[in-house]
Amino acid sequence: MECCTELRALSLAGSQISDLTPLSTLASLTEISINWADIHDITPISGLTNLTYLGLMGNKIEELSPLSELTNLTDLEFAWNDIEDLSPLSELTNLSWLHLEANNVKDISPLADLSNLTGLVLRDNNIHNISPLSHLENLRNLYASANQIDDISALANLIRLEEIYLSGNDIEDVSALSNLPELEEIRLDNNQIADIAPLVANTALGKGDVIDLRMNPLDEISLNQYLMKLMEREIDVEFSSLDNKPDGIINFPDLNLKGYILRELGKISGYIYQSDLDELLELPSPKFSFSSAPTGITDLTGMEYWTNLTSLVIGNSELTDMSPIIGLDNLTSLTLNLCQITDIKLLTHLTNLSILNLDFNEISDVSPLSNLTNLTELSFIHSNVSDISALANLTNLTGLNCPYNNIVDISALSNLTNITIFSLYENQITDISPLLENSGLGEGDTVLLSGNPLSETSINIYIPQLEARGIDVDFWH
Repeated sequence: MECCTELRALSLAGSQISDLTPLSTLASLTEISINWADIHDITPISGLTNLTYLGLMGNKIEELSPLSELTNLTDLEFAWNDIEDLSPLSELTNLSWLHLEANNVKDISPLADLSNLTGLVLRDNNIHNISPLSHLENLRNLYASANQIDDISALANLIRLEEIYLSGNDIEDVSALSNLPELEEIRLDNNQIADIAPLVANTALGKGDVIDLRMNPLDEISLNQYLMKLMEREIDVEFSSLDNKPDGIINFPDLNLKGYILRELGKISGYIYQSDLDELLELPSPKFSFSSAPTGITDLTGMEYWTNLTSLVIGNSELTDMSPIIGLDNLTSLTLNLCQITDIKLLTHLTNLSILNLDFNEISDVSPLSNLTNLTELSFIHSNVSDISALANLTNLTGLNCPYNNIVDISALSNLTNITIFSLYENQITDISPLLENSGLGEGDTVLLSGNPLSETSINIYIPQLEARGIDVDFWH
C-alpha cells in the first residue's frame, strides 16, 4: 500500500488488518474506511492531514490522540470500539458527523465546541451528563439511547434538532422539547416520563411526526387527555402500558428492528400487528427489497411471535441473544452477517434451515451445526473456525463457503458428495487428499484453494488429479 501515493480513498471492511503503518505515507488520502478489522493503534495515520472521512468501526481502538491534528475531518465513525477519552477530538471543529456508538464514553465535554456537528451518535455508552451539547446549535440528529441520561435541559436551545433518540435512559422531565420547532421524530421509550404536557405545548409537532412513549409511567392526564390531543394533530404516537400491551400488537423494543420490519411492511411508522407478521414470510420481503439489512440491531425480542417466517436477514449488528428465534421452525434461510456472534448453540434447534450465512462473526465452534442436516448452503467467511469435523454429517450441502478461517484438516469434506463448490481459500490447509476421496466432485465443480500453505504433494499431484476429473481448481501461492 505504501506505493499507492496518489490514492485518495480506501475501503477494506471486514478484513484482518491490524497494522496501519503502510498507510502512513499516503498523504493524498481523504477517505479511509476499515470497519470490523483488528486495529488497536491508529498512530500511523496521525499525519494524514488531508483526511475528511475516517471510518474505523468495530475495531479494538482505545486511544484517539493520533487524531488531534487531523483538523480537516468532517465525518468520523468509531462505533463499537473501546474508547473512553474524547479529549483528542476537541479541536476537530470541522466535524459535522460523529458516530461513537457502543464505546465506554462517560464524559462528552470535549464535544462542547464542535459547533459544526449536525449528526451525533452516542448510543450505548455510559453518559449521564449531556450539558456539553447545549451550544451545538447546528445539531439536527441526536442519537443517545441506552445511556444514563436524566436531564435533557441542555437541548432546549438546539432549535435545529429534527430527530432525537433517547430511548432507555432515566428521563423524567421533557420540558426542554416544548419549543423545538423542527422536531419530526422523538424516541423516548423506556424512560421515567409521567407528564407529556411539554410535547403537547410544542405546536410545531404535527401530521406525520413520530413520538415514541412506550414503557413510560404516564400519569392519568397524559394517558387520558394529552395522548389524544397529540393524535388529533395526526402525530404518530407510540405508547403502551407498563404492564399490558394492546391486544394484537407485537412489541419490538429494538427500534432498529422495528424500523426494519415497518419498512418491509411498507409503513413509515406505527404499530406492528400479529396479522402483519402472519402475512410477511420473508425479512427482507421480496415485495420491498433492499440491498442490505440495517445496522445496530441488538435485541430480537418480538421475533418469537413470527412463527410463519421462512427467511431472515440481519447484518452489521450486535446480537448477544438469539433465543427469540429458536422456535421459528419454518425458517429455511438465515443470514446473520457481521453480528458479533460468538456462540451458535441455539441454532441447533433450527433443523429446517437449508441456507445459513454467518459471515464475519467471531465463531470458533461450529459443532452445533452437526444436526442441521437439511442445509444445502453454508457460509462462515472470516470467523475463527479451525475444526470443521462437525460438518461431516451435512451430506445435503451443495455449497460450502469458509475462506479466511484457520482450517487445517478437511477430512470432513470427503463424504459431502453433493457439493459443487468448495470455497476454502485463505486457511491453513496443507493436505487436500480428502477432496480426492470425495467421489461426488467431478466435471464442472469448483474448488478454491488460493492462500493456503499446500504441501508439495497437494500442489504437484493432487491438484492435477482433481483437474483431470474436470474440476476447476483455483490455487496460487
